[in-house]
Amino acid sequence: MDEFRRIILELQNRVEKLEKGIFIKKIKIPIDGFFGVQQLSADPTGGDLFEGRVWENTTTHHLKMYLNGSVQTIL
Repeated sequence: MDEFRRIILELQNRVEKLEKGIFIKKIKIPIDGFFGVQQLSADPTGGDLFEGRVWENTTTHHLKMYLNGSVQTIL
């Protein structure tokens, strides 16, 4: 019975988090809002890159992210 209660409490906790918004690391994306992504005509370089940075390259129309030390194309 204790295991069942623990599972129910965990499900309630997850539902509450979804009602508040979706969390990705330290970013909160509201369910009823928008998540803006910076639009750039060229990929950032050097000191403008940092782990987790997300942008849209408006020349190639790709959504990109700097992850694990390199630029990754998401879409």
